[in-house]
Amino acid sequence: MDQARLIASHDLEFIARTCSRVILLAGGSVRADSPATRALCDTELLEANGLEVPLGLHGLDATGLERLLGAERARAVRRG
Repeated sequence: MDQARLIASHDLEFIARTCSRVILLAGGSVRADSPATRALCDTELLEANGLEVPLGLHGLDATGLERLLGAERARAVRRG
């Protein structure tokens, strides 16, 4: 069953690991509505809205983040 969750957080590593989509709000306006991997690797977007790329995500593009998260999910499944 598909679910929707609303999470408001500045913990962007948590958001990367938990959410597939991000709606970035700033100043009462929607600044981005995109896949989490794309938004969280967009340094210009984050900095323009008072956020920083999380240390654990530095140097990753959206594809690299998708690979990292896929590997983490696979390890979690194997641990069971």
